[in-house]
Amino acid sequence: MILGVNQVAHVARPPAKPRLLYDGECKFCTLWMHRWQLATGDFVECLPFQDPRGAAQFPEITRTQFDTAVQLVLPDGAVFSAAHAVCRSLACNPEEQWLLELYQHSPVFVRIAETAYRFVARHRKFFSATTWLLWGKQLEPPRQNLVRWIFLRSLGLVYLLAFLSLWPQITGLVGSQGRAPVAITLTTAKINFAAQNIGADRCHLMPTLCWFSTSDGFLNLQCFAGAALAVLLVLGVAPAPCLFLLWLIYLSLTTVCAVLPDLQWANLLLETGLLAVVFAPLQLLPCEPARETPPSRIALWLLRWLLFRLMFAAGCLKSLGGDAAWLKPLSSLAMFSLDYVLPFFIFLPRRPRQLACGTFVLLQIVLLPSSSHVWFNVLTLLLCLTLLDDAALQSILPKAWQRGLPGLQKSSPRRQRRWATAILLGAMVLAGCAGYTQFFKLVGLYMPGPEPVVAVNHWLRPLRAFNTYQWPP
Repeated sequence: MILGVNQVAHVARPPAKPRLLYDGECKFCTLWMHRWQLATGDFVECLPFQDPRGAAQFPEITRTQFDTAVQLVLPDGAVFSAAHAVCRSLACNPEEQWLLELYQHSPVFVRIAETAYRFVARHRKFFSATTWLLWGKQLEPPRQNLVRWIFLRSLGLVYLLAFLSLWPQITGLVGSQGRAPVAITLTTAKINFAAQNIGADRCHLMPTLCWFSTSDGFLNLQCFAGAALAVLLVLGVAPAPCLFLLWLIYLSLTTVCAVLPDLQWANLLLETGLLAVVFAPLQLLPCEPARETPPSRIALWLLRWLLFRLMFAAGCLKSLGGDAAWLKPLSSLAMFSLDYVLPFFIFLPRRPRQLACGTFVLLQIVLLPSSSHVWFNVLTLLLCLTLLDDAALQSILPKAWQRGLPGLQKSSPRRQRRWATAILLGAMVLAGCAGYTQFFKLVGLYMPGPEPVVAVNHWLRPLRAFNTYQWPP
């Protein structure tokens, strides 16, 4: 007999649709069953066995069986329990067949799943407390539609200020009469590329639109286009195309503006902006957040990975710099937790992640008055926003602000397109290749890695898509 199937194989009065019965007096079961109901949708009816339609309708199932494991009763009268019931109930949703297929074809998975289920069932009080500690009372899948709505518009404002601040300086920096004229820069680059037999690849090695023209008018046109696109992004018009063009134009200008005093914050803006392209909804006209396609989990994790690298770099650089404060026991523990432990909270469930968000925000606010690189701190604050979900954001926003934000009500958003998911998976692979080299460089180890990883890093470097940062800058 397959593990997880009741010895009572059938009931005499089966329900009209699959019914999953659980202990309604157990807080742990009640919390997670609500989350499971969201995954199974209307295909499964989840009820406590104390309900009149529960144990009373199925006398063939004993009270002991109800107390020890969930019971799934199918319309044909078949009964399954424990991990098998969990897998089969999810498979009632036609789009969630993978877990049952794994259960049916992998004896190893069956043993692991059933053993884990029994262990959790015997220690429900402990796991109930753990659930409260990590997730709180809200176990619904987090929604980040409103978070993305605010994030993209804030990023649009940052882009707008970046172009408006660069515009008055551009001709003085790299214009025909500037400190480092772009015409001379590109002429020198052409000579060097020709000496190395580099042809069309020069546009990749030195990515700038100024290959088309080096005139002062074209430089000003790029600044104007960037400012106009930033305004469109703030208004929510075609966010993904706008973000890509903003990244392209800002990369073009900063590539030829090597005399800029703070290229590190420009690199952070470029990386954040490029990741925001795959984070943005694929739409042309503004739309209420609740009606937009949900943000891709992959894109969200890529932005969180960027924030992790920023905050983890802070601890590594402090240690490598020989800060004497770490020698003091109390300071040592506090700084170690802030620099090396708290960044990993970014990848934990809701409550630890929000704790990390609050700590990072407080740290940036403390640093802002004395910082000479304000925009670097502002971008870090903006990335901290990705650690929240819509429910947390609404709980901290003043009610007057909430009335001014559209689409706070819940609705059924559109599903992510498959081809967009394929693009996101490609972006994740590129980020992984770049992160491999960056991580070991950060901790002071030389690990060149496999040749394909090194090749990907070498190809990405001119695009400044995945960068290494020094914090504080």
